[in-house]
Amino acid sequence: MAKKNPAPLQLHLSVLIYDEDESRVAHCLEMDLKGHGKTDRKALDELAEMVEMQISFALQRGEHGLLYHPADESLFRRFRSLQAAAVQAFPENPKSSWKNAVPRLIPAQASPENFDWVL
Repeated sequence: MAKKNPAPLQLHLSVLIYDEDESRVAHCLEMDLKGHGKTDRKALDELAEMVEMQISFALQRGEHGLLYHPADESLFRRFRSLQAAAVQAFPENPKSSWKNAVPRLIPAQASPENFDWVL
């Protein structure tokens, strides 16, 4: 009997993008890792590289516990709040404008903490 290839590793990661000092920050909440850059894209690219390195390190060491090091709970609450606001902003009939209703980055405007994107 042939061996099946294992399913690829899938992680759900919550990312907030906000201003910090004079740069944009992409903050992965489950791993408490941050990428910085002049633009959202640069911050996300740096974060993706850091997440990849952390996963690689954890797998090489065989210590999966290194994958989950959560950020402060207040950031998760903020993420859920922004996510709920984004869902409520969707049109009532998403079939009519589905491509416009599901952006990759969801703007969360008028945020007192300067968080303005949830991924």
